[in-house]
Parts: sequence; C-alpha cells; structure tokens
Amino acid sequence: MYWIHNPGGRFTLTTCVYGGNQKTKEGNGKTSNHYWWQANVIGRMKWGQHFSVSGRLEYFEDKDQVQITSQNGVGQFSTGSAALGIDYKLKDNALFRLEGRKFFSDTEQYRNTDGEASKSALWLISNFTVWF
Repeated sequence: MYWIHNPGGRFTLTTCVYGGNQKTKEGNGKTSNHYWWQANVIGRMKWGQHFSVSGRLEYFEDKDQVQITSQNGVGQFSTGSAALGIDYKLKDNALFRLEGRKFFSDTEQYRNTDGEASKSALWLISNFTVWF
C-alpha cells in the first residue's frame, strides 16, 4: 500500500507498507507460514529546476529468512535504515543520484570493512537513470 502526498509540487511525502507470506511443507507433512514485512517513509524537496534532496527511513523484518538470508548465521533478518540523497535532473527523462544510507540492527546482520560481524553498515550509492 502506498500513500503519496504532494501539496504544491515542491515537497513530496511518500509512505509504503507491504508484506507477504510463504507457505512451506515440513517433513512431517504439516504446512508452516513464514511472514515478512516492510515499511518506509520518504520525504523529497525540490530546489529549482534540476536539484532535489530526499531522506528515507525504513524497517524490514523477515524472521524466517524468506526474502533475505543473514550473512552471519543469525536466525532471523530484521533491519532499519536511514538515507539522505541528492538528485540532479539532467533532462526530462534523465537523472543522476548520489545517496548515503546507514543500516542498523539489534543483531550482527552485516560485516564491517575488516570482515567482522557488525550491527551496522554504511553505503554510498550513485546511479544514472533514464526513462522513456
């Protein structure tokens, strides 16, 4: 489910919630349900014709590792993240984005630069997008 609020076109607030269930048959013939869900909120502010800045908060939980398997053998996957990004619109159908994103968890879901288990991770992401 999405909700998008864009009063006046300069500031946009978007929220999203989704979830799923995967049924599996166990060795004894019984069926088990495995649930996962995600929720986020994104704010975006336009500055002029070409620039915009956005921020995002997100939470994802997958206790039975249906969607994501933990790198470190933790029995479940659950994480939050916060991001801050800047977009530069090159043309009406082309965009360059630079984003910093911090992931955090109560358990050691990630690996640090030394390869050791960690409760957090930091990404710096860039992309170039063209649409038709």
